[in-house]
Amino acid sequence: MIEKIIRYCQINGITVSQEQAQLLNQYMTYMLEYNTHTNLTAITDPDQFVMKHFVDSLALLEEIGEIKAGMTLIDIGSGAGLPGIPLSIMLPELQVTMVEATNKKVTFINSAVEKLGLTNAKAVWGRAEELSGPGKPMREAYDISVGRAVASLPVMVEYCSPFTKVGGRMLAMKGPKTDMEPPYEKAAKALNLKQLSFKEIELKWEDPQQDTICRQIYSFRKVEKLSSKYPRKTGKAVKEPIC
Repeated sequence: MIEKIIRYCQINGITVSQEQAQLLNQYMTYMLEYNTHTNLTAITDPDQFVMKHFVDSLALLEEIGEIKAGMTLIDIGSGAGLPGIPLSIMLPELQVTMVEATNKKVTFINSAVEKLGLTNAKAVWGRAEELSGPGKPMREAYDISVGRAVASLPVMVEYCSPFTKVGGRMLAMKGPKTDMEPPYEKAAKALNLKQLSFKEIELKWEDPQQDTICRQIYSFRKVEKLSSKYPRKTGKAVKEPIC
């Protein structure tokens, strides 16, 4: 699978070294083993895993851009460590924190980080709204915040902005565009986010006959310090999104 990881990434414009591919393969193997007793992913076919977890996660690399030593990224709703662990493998100078509300997944992520020997990654258990409230150490502490298919955009900006430094960026990855996605502009403005770009990408398989995987990436800049009224109480963003 190591060569396949390299090849699938290369087809999609992502350069992965042999060492990085070995770590990604080790992570996949460990997750699939762990998945036999703890539900982490519904994707168990290795080819599907590489495309829908690794290539998909690493599509964010271009938007992240150049990394300087000590820069920080927070991955909100990381699940089993995606995209946080692949990004930490590819960007060793980036300090990656993964937030996950399900304790068994946090246990897995930290176990995987130790197994892979990653010194720039860790997982934190808790809900985003509780970890990023006024006076909390994680509030407005990160250069980049990332949400990958966590919720609708109005909800994602309320989860991510409180963690993002003024001048920092938020990246939201979504699936194929649909008419069901609610308007997010009002929420972005309320959370002091200015949209920088919107990009639609297609992730390609090795077999050109296979349908491409469509993704959208939204990029925002945090322009001002956040009001103490955000984030709202746990669950409020989902029940009453700012639309």
